[in-house]
This record gives sequence, C-alpha cells and structure tokens, in this order.
Amino acid sequence: MTQTLEKAVIKFPWNLTIHQLEGLTNYIARKLRCLINYDFLYSRKAGYEYSSVGFLKEESVSDMTGRISLSAPPFTFDRFKFISKAQDLSRISSIQLGIYPEFEPPDYKPEVVQLWDETRKAVSDYFEENDK
Repeated sequence: MTQTLEKAVIKFPWNLTIHQLEGLTNYIARKLRCLINYDFLYSRKAGYEYSSVGFLKEESVSDMTGRISLSAPPFTFDRFKFISKAQDLSRISSIQLGIYPEFEPPDYKPEVVQLWDETRKAVSDYFEENDK
C-alpha cells in the first residue's frame, strides 16, 4: 500500500459499536464543520430451515459506506467505509477514506488528502477525550 493510501486508513485505538460510532461521527462533524452521512446494509435471519436442527439466528452487516463533505469552501468531499471485525456491528475498528478503486494515489487532490489529515486529527482527539 502506498504512503498516500496508508494515510486514508484511520485505525481506532479500540473497537466501537454502531451506537458509539454516532458519537464519533457527531464529534468529527462538529470539529470539521462538515456533513457526514453513512449507511449500513444489515440483514437478519431467524427461524427454522428445512435442513437445520433447532432455531436458526444469523445477523450480518455489509456495505458500511458513507461520505464526508466540508460545508464551506473549498467544499471538499470524500467517500469512506467503516471496517469491522467479521462484519460485526459491535467491533468497528477503523475508517478507510478514499475508496475509489479507479484512482491511483497521484489522482487524489491535495485538499482531499488534507481532509483525511483533518479527519485523522478529529478521530484522535475524540479518543483522547472519551473513554472505552
């Protein structure tokens, strides 16, 4: 992974639940004066299947993606995804910004890389101010 793309991954000191994630994203939005929106594709299955023994219960999460947009000039924005352990909503471990597979590292504008740096700083500040 190139140095530019390594800057796009922001690892958390500890895992967050989906409910704790709300506190983090609110903090980032206030700190950067930006808009953050994200979606989770959540699926749940419960009941009895023909070949199963006993009650079956499965939950999974996929496609945890979003967008961060500065609300003032230069109106920079970027897409991101949340990374979790085994698609578990109670173990969200990082944010990966710059999820454009068609881009090469030189294609990222300096203001987008600056947004990554500012987001990283806000995440760091959040964890310094909040306990597990």
